[in-house]
Amino acid sequence: LKSLALFLNSPVGRAAISAGLEIDRGETVVAQWKALGDARLAAIRAIFERAMARGEFPANGDWEAFLAAAAGAMYFRIIVTSRDPDAAWIERVLTLLLPIASAGRRTP
Repeated sequence: LKSLALFLNSPVGRAAISAGLEIDRGETVVAQWKALGDARLAAIRAIFERAMARGEFPANGDWEAFLAAAAGAMYFRIIVTSRDPDAAWIERVLTLLLPIASAGRRTP
């Protein structure tokens, strides 16, 4: 999350956010965007799997939902509030989300 916050707060990160919002949503671009997203998720999943193996993230936790909530908080902090997602903010987000992840997966 700290790396994501640094990237999103950088000029390149802000340009990436703007470009992502303006990107053509044609079929070819959407397919390429999805492939890029799938590759990112695979790399991030490996990070969560290592964390699960070390006992740092619950083995039955929903890592993708956790990631979406945590990363979404970073985007919210930067885009909506125009504030820096500093270490204290990241800690607040993790303090909120980790107990939920530890409760395990829930089915609606």
